[in-house]
Amino acid sequence: MSNTMQNWVLPYSLGCIAFEGDNLSHRLEITTDAAAEWQFKLDLKLGNTANVIDLTREGDLLYVDLTSDMTAEPGEYQAQLRGISGDKVRHSTVSVLYIGQSVNAINGFPATEPSEMAQMETRITVLKEAAEVAQKKSEMAQSAAETAATSAADAADSAKAAVDVLPAKADQPYQSSSRTDGGWYCADSAGGAPKEISLAGNSVQD
Repeated sequence: MSNTMQNWVLPYSLGCIAFEGDNLSHRLEITTDAAAEWQFKLDLKLGNTANVIDLTREGDLLYVDLTSDMTAEPGEYQAQLRGISGDKVRHSTVSVLYIGQSVNAINGFPATEPSEMAQMETRITVLKEAAEVAQKKSEMAQSAAETAATSAADAADSAKAAVDVLPAKADQPYQSSSRTDGGWYCADSAGGAPKEISLAGNSVQD
């Protein structure tokens, strides 16, 4: 159901917006010409009982999906929009709205706190769950980074070990040549006898 507030004036009646116990099956909508700086709450009063509903604003549209705690008590409510912009607060004119009576109704208000508080608790729960998911992703990323670092260190150690098994070149006055049988020998640059090299054992034989 959609209504209009112009220049902070509501229609006399917002109509019957739901029936007792209805949950997420009705949306209350109010269009407004108020500046975009204003956010709104809907203040309700039934007898000596008051309730506050937080309204979502998208452009010129204010709305809320009605939940069972908002429709728990049937009757004629006084309704007033309360605009908030920083430290500024402004009220609309007072209107009325109706919650129709249901045959299998819930007796009394099930909640002792304003609906606005329940809405805030729901949002906090959603934010908490999102933070827990982000924390788990961060831990998984850190674990993957540590695994990658360990693998890189192992690869570096393996490469160093492979280099260490080769004959030293800077301190050895030998010239190496291959044989037709697949072996290797080194000839002394000073004319000494060739020496056979075994790469597997890193040994030199005369």
